[in-house]
Amino acid sequence: MTPLLEVIDLTKHFGGLAANSRVSFCVERGQLTGLIGPNGAGKTTLFNCITGAHAPTSGRVVFEGRDIAGLPAHQVARLGLARTFQVYAAVGDLTALEYVMVGAFARHSGRGAARTAAQALLERFNLGRFAATLLAELPVPAQKLVTMAAAVATAPKLLLLDEVAAGLNPGESAQMMEVIRHVHQDMGITVILIEHILELVMKLCQQVLVLDYGQLIAQGPPEAIAAHPEVIRAYLGASYVGPTAAGGQV
Repeated sequence: MTPLLEVIDLTKHFGGLAANSRVSFCVERGQLTGLIGPNGAGKTTLFNCITGAHAPTSGRVVFEGRDIAGLPAHQVARLGLARTFQVYAAVGDLTALEYVMVGAFARHSGRGAARTAAQALLERFNLGRFAATLLAELPVPAQKLVTMAAAVATAPKLLLLDEVAAGLNPGESAQMMEVIRHVHQDMGITVILIEHILELVMKLCQQVLVLDYGQLIAQGPPEAIAAHPEVIRAYLGASYVGPTAAGGQV
């Protein structure tokens, strides 16, 4: 069976800096994949190249058998590939409902249909009570869920999540993990997530990719990645003894 996503020798240069260097991997339909690595390893740049925010310097991004490398982001989204952002600005005068409607307009041309779809997603994410609240006035965990709901509103086949648990306390992170599991298992959406909370990655993901200095240094199931000598050296640290060490934070 053809993978949902194939990244083949993807390289991205910014001047003399190789943010990604000949990165290759596959994501199967229905898989939940984690992408980990030190800060500055090139994880978000890789997301940007996959989703059309950046054009790769070289290499291919094949989605459902079609090379989409270099396509603009809005065309990539219409093909069924959506993402959230590590840094977003919760400003302006959009309510939570209106924010999710922006995503829904990718699949619904009429305002009424987009509103209905957005309201249903807010309810599904347990955010219905916030529909009329300005996004900027919501607590951070709710803001993150609204931005995820907006991405899901585009009806993606593949959803890329960039550190959606960053800045959350352990209880909030556990709730976010359940939402991600719901999106993946119950809604049937293939997911790639960037995350620094190793416990979340180990519990959720079937495959883990590890970047270091822009290169893919390891890939495999979580238990193999946790024991991989190169991953321990580059990212986990010599004192790492398991996903629950130090509260699962790396």
